[in-house]
Amino acid sequence: MDACETLLRATVFRLPLPDDFILSPETWRATASRAMEQGVGALLYDAIPCLPRCNHPPRETLFALAAAANRAERGYWQKQRAYETFSLLVGKEYPMLKGLSLAALYPTPQHRVFGDIDLFTGEETETLTQLLESHGIACDKKNPRHTTFVYQGVLFEAHRWLDYWNPRKDPRQAASFPFACERRSFQALFLSEGLNYDALFFDKAITLRNMLDWALLTRQPDFDREEFNRMKKNTEVERFADAFDSHCNTVLRLTPPSPMPTVACGNFSAMFCRQRKRRSSPLLRVLLRSGKYVRYGRCYKHLYGENMFRHFYWENLKAATRSLARFLHS
Repeated sequence: MDACETLLRATVFRLPLPDDFILSPETWRATASRAMEQGVGALLYDAIPCLPRCNHPPRETLFALAAAANRAERGYWQKQRAYETFSLLVGKEYPMLKGLSLAALYPTPQHRVFGDIDLFTGEETETLTQLLESHGIACDKKNPRHTTFVYQGVLFEAHRWLDYWNPRKDPRQAASFPFACERRSFQALFLSEGLNYDALFFDKAITLRNMLDWALLTRQPDFDREEFNRMKKNTEVERFADAFDSHCNTVLRLTPPSPMPTVACGNFSAMFCRQRKRRSSPLLRVLLRSGKYVRYGRCYKHLYGENMFRHFYWENLKAATRSLARFLHS
C-alpha cells in the first residue's frame, strides 16, 4: 500500500499504522505532493500527530501540509458562514448535497476540501431565484437542472431535481424528495451518479478524496445497503457503484461493511482514476469532445425530456473561443 493511503487510514478511520512504518524525507515529499494532487493534503496533515517525532516530515513538507490545512479551514468556515447567513436570508434550511454534508463525516470536517455548495430546492427553485434576484443576487438559470449563484463569495447550486429522482418523470416522488435527500442511501446514489458522469463526460479523474467520501458514507450506522441496492437497480450507475465500492475497499484496504456483489474492477483505475491529458488548443478540445456532448445531451433528454446538447456545446465553444482570443491577444 502507498504511504499516502496508509496515513489516511490512520487519520480518517483510526486504524493502526504498521510497526515498521518509516518514511524517508524523499518519500515524505512524494507523499505530500500526491496528497495535494488528490485533494487530501489537509487530511494528511492530521496524520502527523499519529507518528513518533522521529518519523515526522521534513520542515518544508510540514509547512506545506500545514498551509494546506490552513487554507482548507478558511474555506470551510467561509462556506459554513455563507450557508448559515443564506438560510437566514431565505428563512429556511435547504438539504445539502455532497460538500458540507460529506465533510461532517470526517474526524476533522474543516479539513475536507470542497468547492461549491449544492442544495436541493425542488419545486421552490423558481421562488428562491426570484427572492435572490430581488436582493440583487445574479442567478444563472441556463441549466434546467439547477440555478447557480454566488453569495458572500461562495458558489451555490440550487437543484430543481436530481438524476433518477426526477419528479417530472414520476410526480409521485416529488413529495418524498426532501426526506430522500437526508437519507444516506440517496446521498450515495447522488455521489456515484455525479462521479460517473464527471469521469465519462468531463474527463475528471476520481481521487482519493472521492474514495474517502464513499468509504465514510457507506460505513455510517444509518446507511441502508439494501435500500441503496434497490435505488440503483437498473440505473446507469448500478455497475459503476458496485465497481467503485470494490475499488475503494481494495485501495484503502478496508473490510466491506456488508456483503457485496462480486465485481471485476481490475480496469477501474485505468478508466476512472487517471488524469486525462488536456489538449493544448481549447477549440480542438471542444471539437474532439463533441461526441460526449451529444451523448450527455441524450442522457438529459432521457431524464428530463429536454436535450441539452446546444447548451453544453455552444457554451463550451464560446468559452474556448474566448480563451483562444485571450491567448492570441497576449
